[in-house]
Amino acid sequence: MFRKIVNNESLVVLLYTLISMIGALAIMKILAITLTKEDFGVYALILSIVSFIALFPFKCLDQGASRYVSINRSENSFSEFYSNYLFLLLVAIIFYISIFSIIDSLNIELSVFSEYIWTIFFFLTSEVVKTSFRTIVGAERKRIEILISNSLEFGLKVLILIIFIQDITLNIVLYLFIIINFISTIKLYLENKNELKLSVVNKVTFLFHNKRLWLFSYPFLIMAIFTWARDMSNRWIIDIYLDKESVAIYSILTSITIIIPMGIQTILGSYIVPIIYQKENTKQGFARRVTNILLLTLPILFLIIGLFIYIFAHEIITLFSSEEYIYHSWAFTSLFLAYSIYTLAMFSVYELLANNESKKLITPSIISGVLSVVSGLILINMYGLNGAIYSYLIGYISYAILIFIVVWKFRRKNV
Repeated sequence: MFRKIVNNESLVVLLYTLISMIGALAIMKILAITLTKEDFGVYALILSIVSFIALFPFKCLDQGASRYVSINRSENSFSEFYSNYLFLLLVAIIFYISIFSIIDSLNIELSVFSEYIWTIFFFLTSEVVKTSFRTIVGAERKRIEILISNSLEFGLKVLILIIFIQDITLNIVLYLFIIINFISTIKLYLENKNELKLSVVNKVTFLFHNKRLWLFSYPFLIMAIFTWARDMSNRWIIDIYLDKESVAIYSILTSITIIIPMGIQTILGSYIVPIIYQKENTKQGFARRVTNILLLTLPILFLIIGLFIYIFAHEIITLFSSEEYIYHSWAFTSLFLAYSIYTLAMFSVYELLANNESKKLITPSIISGVLSVVSGLILINMYGLNGAIYSYLIGYISYAILIFIVVWKFRRKNV
């Protein structure tokens, strides 16, 4: 019976992750062939703006929420925790409303982004609300609800983009994504409203639950800017030294590169992390046993996939974008292997997170983020897009090496 439940659960995780991957690929393909390179470059930069703001504090707090859902359930304090978590998110959203209002009222010139200022805010809000609800529901291992929400989101996005494919503009794309994000979130909430009950937020419970959240999440808050620097700074450096068409080429190439390793990380992480957090509470060492299995088996899989990519790099890039983006297909395999090594490092940190040692991730994030920015400024100026590729490799491989060292030291102290 247990095996049947596990198999069913893992199948659902596989399904909703595949839907997310295929949906994201379909969206990228449609936008690559319908938007101009310059508009796609602007779209890529807007995504980087949203991802940067979402880190402070939304995605950082999501890490804490994911860790403490099972604990608060066991302590019969989930309603209090959930209410205070939502209240904190609301405060953060109101803060950003103030910031965006100031920027808008002062007519601060933000280049091409000035015309998208409120569109960016609502897109950010829709992404934050969607992710936060999925974090809570996912932490309770409600896989079916996540599957339905993902299917609804990507199904509607792809369908409507196809319907309006002749009239697609960047504004239409962003407004469409905002509306569909909220629709999928409302659907998810309605399916779980009986269990996602609110309670009165008072000073005592607010301080207690948010102290827990912040103590676990503050390292992620510190790391956020450097993580973003590693992941997104090259887009802006390319925009400074080159142009938005080059931003589009780089964004397409790196987006296709991460599809498989990120998909594997999402599939396994979505399934394993809630279980690790639950089991580690009562069975010390469970996280280490799981990560050992992953670190022994996944490198072989990544090498096999890397060989396939080396042979068919040109065809893969054409399949998921268009002929306009194939010039740098030579770098595809190197980028894939670098991100695969980074993915292995991310699996290894589950043991640290399960033991509330998230602060140990701060130094690797800072160093790799600084290295990425510095190498990007130097190499992109000297070698153009090739320099961006070299900087990408430096950022992700340096992070992975530092993480493996941190995990190794942690294990030596906790044999």
